[in-house]
Amino acid sequence: MPAPRGQPEIVFLGDSFTFGTGLADEETFAWLYCEAAARSCANLAEPGSGTARQVERLREFLDGRGWRPREVKLFVFAMTASFSAGNDLQDNYLAGRARSAQPSPGAGGGWLERVLALRGWLERRSNLVRLAKYHWGPLLRSALVPALDDARRSEALERTREALGGLAQLGRSYGFALSLYLINPVQDVRRGTHRDTQDALSAVSPVALRPTAQVLQHDPARYYFPLDGHLNPRGARAIADLLLAEPRLGPGLG
Repeated sequence: MPAPRGQPEIVFLGDSFTFGTGLADEETFAWLYCEAAARSCANLAEPGSGTARQVERLREFLDGRGWRPREVKLFVFAMTASFSAGNDLQDNYLAGRARSAQPSPGAGGGWLERVLALRGWLERRSNLVRLAKYHWGPLLRSALVPALDDARRSEALERTREALGGLAQLGRSYGFALSLYLINPVQDVRRGTHRDTQDALSAVSPVALRPTAQVLQHDPARYYFPLDGHLNPRGARAIADLLLAEPRLGPGLG
């Protein structure tokens, strides 16, 4: 982020998509937005984290450093059609089971776990598989990611509801406004299932959910890196422009 001028006015939360994996600092949508809007910001996004961990990280800075932002922008990276690497729904599901000491269904070798393990094994050992993923990553993600069963989906959404509710309560306690955004995996946008993800998350969100797929859906492959599916510079720019087009919070908010 551009160096905050004293207390950050806006805090960004999320996973590697908000952190900007694969991008230079000044190419991330958080940097682009804050630089163009001349806002004092901090990016607390943590790669590989789920919503509960992101809320915990925010609390560490609120309590440990005395931060009092006016707004927190949380970017959820999610897809309800299936679990995939980095999916916040999967992260929230696994974190919830870890807290309650419940084994994950299929932990002993369910079909979903076996498919994901096989895919990872092939990617680590085959140059041909890696080459195919590099050139046809978005298409392969659309075709090969296994569907998510109803039980996992329901539990993942419930765990997400709990984490988002905790963040909303934190906002009431510390006096910041909460803005919640959805970033979809490329396969969710290509399939058109991003609308289902949006509806499902809206149903568990304590604040209005702001989608981002509308600025990426006309040509999804243009906005994501083919190798790992993260936002490329064009995708980050598109989301930054979406943020810049939003009305700013009034002086009485946050």
